Amino acid sequence: MLNINSKAPDFTLLDLAGNSHALEDYKGQIVIINFWSAECPWSQRSDEQIIQYLQDWGPGVQYLPIASNVNEDLALINEVATSRKLALILHDPVHSAADLFGALTTPHIFVIDAEGRKGAEICPR
Repeated sequence: MLNINSKAPDFTLLDLAGNSHALEDYKGQIVIINFWSAECPWSQRSDEQIIQYLQDWGPGVQYLPIASNVNEDLALINEVATSRKLALILHDPVHSAADLFGALTTPHIFVIDAEGRKGAEICPR
């Protein structure tokens, strides 16, 4: 479990196009990490709300949905990401990042401040 103001653990994951992304790459921005599911209706609702807010928040906020459910294959993840108009999904096939953060369900959202420290944690279930 991460405490408020503790340094968020760094991770490196590939997006659906095969590009590498590390949490450290986004230092200086607020990062919303969403442990996400293609099949979860709660994840769909959180995507809809966060995408609306991102337009108001502007470029200082980065949204990183992370697909870490082992039962969801890349074809399904791609299909759902396209239908939800998500520009970026990181793939965590062995749930290494999910384990680092202690994510237990979807969605499980962590807000990381511009200095790389954990702010809020939201698990809406």
